[in-house]
Amino acid sequence: MRLRDITSAPLAQGTRVLLRVDVNAVLKKGGDGRFDDFRMREMIPVIAFLLRKGCRVRILGHLGRPNGRRVPRLSLALFSKRFEALLGRQIIFVRDPFSKDAYTRFNDANIILFFENLRFWPGEEKNSPSYARGLARWGDLYVNEAFSDSHRDHASITGIPKFLPAYAGIQFCREVAMLSRVRKNPRRPLIMVLGGAKVSTKLPLIRYFLGRADRILVAGAMANTVYGLSGIEIGKSTAERMPSTPASPGLFQKSVFLYPEDVRVAPYRSISRGRITTKHIHSLSRGDFIGDIGPRSLARFIFEARRGRTVIWNGPLGYSDMKRFENGTRIFARALSHMHSFRVVGGGETAGLVHRLGLTKKFSHVSTGGGAMLEFLIGKRLPGIAAVKK
Repeated sequence: MRLRDITSAPLAQGTRVLLRVDVNAVLKKGGDGRFDDFRMREMIPVIAFLLRKGCRVRILGHLGRPNGRRVPRLSLALFSKRFEALLGRQIIFVRDPFSKDAYTRFNDANIILFFENLRFWPGEEKNSPSYARGLARWGDLYVNEAFSDSHRDHASITGIPKFLPAYAGIQFCREVAMLSRVRKNPRRPLIMVLGGAKVSTKLPLIRYFLGRADRILVAGAMANTVYGLSGIEIGKSTAERMPSTPASPGLFQKSVFLYPEDVRVAPYRSISRGRITTKHIHSLSRGDFIGDIGPRSLARFIFEARRGRTVIWNGPLGYSDMKRFENGTRIFARALSHMHSFRVVGGGETAGLVHRLGLTKKFSHVSTGGGAMLEFLIGKRLPGIAAVKK
């Protein structure tokens, strides 16, 4: 797949560049506003490249789902400050890029501009041409470095490229190259490790890789859902309450799948403080809450992953909303980081954990994409990629 790469673009001193990034990564745990800045750090190379070329950089991004309204807690002002710290450069935060006064004051500025949450205006998600045109006036060309948002047909992804020459960013090109390698010609055995909350979200991926993967390891709430569909008692555990029809009879019983046989549970009435014990999956009671993969199953997962020459991992192996249930995912991440296979990690929670553990550089590729990664792997057309293809 050939993309219009920003590194080969005709850039000149003073070129105004609209740079679409993904900053949707503030840590919510503890409510203290701390950043899991993995995705933000992945944007640094393209910003540094543009600055070396003498470009005037204007950063675009979104946060959360404000539904076209200004929601103070979803402002990108804090992200602007974080980028200042990461880059060591002053940044002007533009609260209203559609304001005539803001355009008059800042359009010719040589300082980096950082625009307010694009989803504060309904035109972003509606892909309004007038909204896209209003943003495009700030730039001479457009760069998409938000691969993780490129499955969305929104104004800042596909609208702006209709008004400006559009290019793929440095990390964007790497994402497409590395994920194409996995999708088109993976080295076998191919092992998939899937966790997280929803089976329905990953069902297309599962169906696509059924005849391609040598082993599919399923844990977390996804496994709980399968247990529930099979009539196994899961107590008060997190699971997707989906009808059995989407998961056709026998689909999840195929020999390619491996599920935890033992799990770490806590009493549902005291999830945050109750004693954690290990139980066989067929020994749970109605008051139990499955929080993590059990030690025997974790060892089996690591053994199976070591057999692979290609490993794709998406989703935590336990209940990621509480640190006390992160142990299995952490151990698996560390074990996988020491293997010598081609290893790709994706999904916001999984990639964030790998980053917090300082293991990012020990994997073949850590994708910034969640839904975009899954859709790319099954061959779906991503609007954001189509907008920057040659």
